[in-house]
Amino acid sequence: MIAFFPSHFTVHALFCRFIYSGESCNIENFDQAQALFKHATLLGLNALKNVAKAYIFSSITPATVWKVLKLASEATDTSLEKAAWFVSIL
Repeated sequence: MIAFFPSHFTVHALFCRFIYSGESCNIENFDQAQALFKHATLLGLNALKNVAKAYIFSSITPATVWKVLKLASEATDTSLEKAAWFVSIL
């Protein structure tokens, strides 16, 4: 069971829209992308995971690099990890 909290209502709506209609998600910020990535990874929804991952790639900055490294470590995603390390050494 996946628990969505009130602060993640938008994430829940994006998640449900993707599952039921297959529509692409309109991710608005890094936190939404991170939550979608975690849930999609947990449920094995590769298409949704790739949408969230693309947003995360585009928003790796010095301010988000440590969050991305943690996320990559938890999901054992080497491509996210490499991108984060690349940004961290710039």
